Amino acid sequence: MKKVILSIVLIGSALNFSSCAKKCDAPANTSSGLIVPDVIIYTTQGGAYQGFCDDSGDYSAEVKVSFDGGYTKKSIDYNKYNLIWLDTRTNCDVGFDRSVKEDLVAGTVTYTVKVIDGCGKCNETYHSLNPVLTTKWNPSLTPVFVQL
Repeated sequence: MKKVILSIVLIGSALNFSSCAKKCDAPANTSSGLIVPDVIIYTTQGGAYQGFCDDSGDYSAEVKVSFDGGYTKKSIDYNKYNLIWLDTRTNCDVGFDRSVKEDLVAGTVTYTVKVIDGCGKCNETYHSLNPVLTTKWNPSLTPVFVQL
């Protein structure tokens, strides 16, 4: 009888401790619209709270991109791409749903960053510029920035 009770206590303890040891992973990031997939963006210093770059101006020397998982880094070809960013400060266990969409009727290109809450176990502040590379849009469009 003692062996049965000891077995039940050990199994119950193992189940209890294993549920406490579960790791909280941040939700996955998602991208849609004009955003070029599978690009790693490297910045050498922070920029403005929000912005975009469509030529070899202010931020061009400070930003490199990789299309091969980080093996090579190169300058952005602004004849093909734009860079857009929106700075966010959130808890550290979040993900981001990023979307860049053109509205030719309104004359805008809207960059939306939606914060996807994680498990709430992290109270540290997380800072992300949320830079994304997009296909080139019409330079007459006005950028609009939305954080949800």
